[in-house]
Amino acid sequence: MRDRTMGIAAAIVMGAVLLSGCGGGDDDATINMTGVWVGWGDITGTSITATLTQNGDTVTGTFVDGEGDTGTFTGTVVGDHVDLVFAYDEYSNHGDITGTVSSNSGSGTWAAIGYTGTWTATKQT
Repeated sequence: MRDRTMGIAAAIVMGAVLLSGCGGGDDDATINMTGVWVGWGDITGTSITATLTQNGDTVTGTFVDGEGDTGTFTGTVVGDHVDLVFAYDEYSNHGDITGTVSSNSGSGTWAAIGYTGTWTATKQT
């Protein structure tokens, strides 16, 4: 089986991408996450592309990492704080992403399979 550490870090970066544009519910939404996001993590240095949809305070989406592996994101946003969970389609790997967002960028931390790190992301569309 392939070493999923790099892919997980990539997914985390992807989560970062997602977090970058999160907004809250209708009353406190500050940013619309719907769109394409690109992010980077501190372990892989590999970009991840995520396509996200925001409905109220719920964010869902899909991602592809630098190795071509795919997965999903689900989570919530409250004000400028985001909490996401990512899961790979082909592997049992999953992890958590948290962060702070402002405008079309964001940053935060991630944790998965015993690893932790930081991420940054920007909205492309």
